[in-house]
Amino acid sequence: MTTSEQISDAGPLICAYRMDGNGSAVQLDWTQATAGLPDQSPTWVHLDCSHGETETWLREDSGLDNFVIDGLLADETRPRCDRFKEGVLLNLRGV
Repeated sequence: MTTSEQISDAGPLICAYRMDGNGSAVQLDWTQATAGLPDQSPTWVHLDCSHGETETWLREDSGLDNFVIDGLLADETRPRCDRFKEGVLLNLRGV
């Protein structure tokens, strides 16, 4: 059983969208958002970093590079956009 299967239905998910490359996106639930990452269309997954399972899922099941995970979980961040492998790490500041 993966960590994704052990987390409640909503998990640490705030919202998620799978983009179609034509300017549209479909909203996803936790199961849909985490199924097959990163082997799918570009997907925006907005997680609650204060949720107890966020770091566990990122490190064990997300398939993301540790550089990206560390950037996403950093306490102190600046707005930034870093390109890596076949993706982008985008940190935005909350309002």
